[in-house]
Amino acid sequence: MQIKTLTVGALQANCYIINQEESTKALLLDPGAEPDRIIAYLEDQGLEVEAILLTHGHCDHIGALEAIRDYSQAPVYIHPADQDYLLSPEKNLSGLGFASQALTCRPAEEAYQEGKTYHLAGFSFEVFHTPGHTPGGVSLYFEDEGVLFSGDTLFRHSIGRTDLIGGDTATILKSIIQKLFALPENTRVFPGHMGETTIAEERNHNPFFKLS
Repeated sequence: MQIKTLTVGALQANCYIINQEESTKALLLDPGAEPDRIIAYLEDQGLEVEAILLTHGHCDHIGALEAIRDYSQAPVYIHPADQDYLLSPEKNLSGLGFASQALTCRPAEEAYQEGKTYHLAGFSFEVFHTPGHTPGGVSLYFEDEGVLFSGDTLFRHSIGRTDLIGGDTATILKSIIQKLFALPENTRVFPGHMGETTIAEERNHNPFFKLS
């Protein structure tokens, strides 16, 4: 697995582009901003986007979505509980001052199914519904590679905000403890903001769980 991290936009969200070595098929996660930069990387590497995978519907993760889907013609995946975030500037926060202008996107073509294993771009991955930051937040687990993309659910030594529309602290903690912390300790975690971590690191040192 080749993982390219592009940290984009004013809120410094991580956009991930992943592909198998020797393959030109790629998956693109959370195109939050700077579409020209994302497209430049794809063209430089000769990559074709097979699917656009959203971890949730906030504006800092979908700001470049329309430009990238027009460029790639790839289908967009989102959890059904966050589908309306694409259509609502209030829910996706762009209408509440988190972006320079209100943002709306076309509905996603595909809706994630909890627990389903997807086979795309030469990868197999499972979708975990991990609400708490948003109602439809998901984490994507690539078991063969030992990699988790946690969106804004789990960060290095932190968790996603729960004071925004649709957020809930008890729910996000439950999502992490029951689903993410059940993964092998050596699982590499690539979050929606900040740097890489591991499940072991967060179990042992994340201050939100040290007393739990």
